[in-house]
Amino acid sequence: MGTWGTGVIQDDLAADVVGEFFDLYNDDKDLSEIRSKLESSHKDILNDPDEGHLFWLALAKAQWDVGALDNDVFEKIEKIVNSGIDSKAWKNLGGTANDVAKREISIKNFLEKIKTPRENIKKRKKTRSVDAIFEVGSTLVFKMSNGNFGAAIVVTAERQTRYGLNGIVTLRINQKKMPTINEVCSSEVMLRNMGSYKEKNRIESCFRYRMGFKKDKDLFQPIGTLLVKQIDASKINFYSVSWSHIITAAEAQFNYELANPRARDKITLRKYLGYQPWQKIEIS
Repeated sequence: MGTWGTGVIQDDLAADVVGEFFDLYNDDKDLSEIRSKLESSHKDILNDPDEGHLFWLALAKAQWDVGALDNDVFEKIEKIVNSGIDSKAWKNLGGTANDVAKREISIKNFLEKIKTPRENIKKRKKTRSVDAIFEVGSTLVFKMSNGNFGAAIVVTAERQTRYGLNGIVTLRINQKKMPTINEVCSSEVMLRNMGSYKEKNRIESCFRYRMGFKKDKDLFQPIGTLLVKQIDASKINFYSVSWSHIITAAEAQFNYELANPRARDKITLRKYLGYQPWQKIEIS
């Protein structure tokens, strides 16, 4: 469960479900068809003891927003809140006592809110096409809470699509000095093997929406562009609105490794891309 806060929709799965809901909603799909499609596309997660309930929280939020909350979905939210399943999941995934307490308040308040129909329901919107924020090969540096620098590289970039998605791969860089382009070229990609990630050593990659960048833009500094071919989008693991989650996810993995030292697999950026990247030289 990739989370960036204790709010009801402040995790990757819930944000994905809400995003997919409104994609279909704005495409004028029937509400019953939208629910059916979402349940089908997320069927593998629905029975997961730690994450399955997040789907229903997200669906309830989206349905309530458009004034169409199904009775059985509301009943599922009541059961989730009253059973304590959400708090148990947070504890299983290493949530602090303070975060668990805040989360309990959030979902209880959410249940109270959806008991009353929303006054100003969200209407269907006409979509417009946008470009991704960064071009393929852009190298982004960020600072972590330990004072060290981390880095990520852009591996996909959409042009004139609804969300202008960038595919981002986080790199295994955790150092006091700002990394150079040469250090990025010779770095490894980050492999995640903590928390709810059941696959061993999953590459830390994610699609980022253009619309989520504005509030987090000051956290990232581009240091140059590498000559990189756009990779197959199937190599990107999931979607996230929050750009800051790149930083929190990297910190979490490094902290996990400090607490659980053991041998780890390595995948260099060169191996991941299939060739050695090099710096793009701008010609004026």
